Amino acid sequence: MPNWVTNSLSIEGDEEQIKKLKEQVGAPYERNVYDHEKKEVVTNKYPNPIFSFWNICRPPDDKLDEYEQRHGFVDGKETGHTEFNWYNFNNREWGTKWDVANVDYQDTTISEPSPTEVSYGFQTAWSPPEEAIQKLSVIS
Repeated sequence: MPNWVTNSLSIEGDEEQIKKLKEQVGAPYERNVYDHEKKEVVTNKYPNPIFSFWNICRPPDDKLDEYEQRHGFVDGKETGHTEFNWYNFNNREWGTKWDVANVDYQDTTISEPSPTEVSYGFQTAWSPPEEAIQKLSVIS
């Protein structure tokens, strides 16, 4: 069980920038994940995320198979912790082990005080998502 970090993020911009940002971070997506009970990769659907690091920075399509491997193991055989293994990728590119509140969004909030500002509140595992927020700040 991780120690959860509570994060607050406020963003200001013109109406078009804020609209584009909300559409990007809240875009629906599907992702393959390893199901520990079934011992297989399954597809999870996220039809209405509020805020997701996956929508800010995700592995390249040709690295998704590598990303989905379980801690560097395939069919019970160790493959090593590769550069695009989910654990290494998430920590390096997002600054935290899992997506926002483990991608369940229960603890994610959005506040829109005006059309030119938006605030998000969310939790992350172990550390703030400094790398993800840095990447978000340079997206045009």
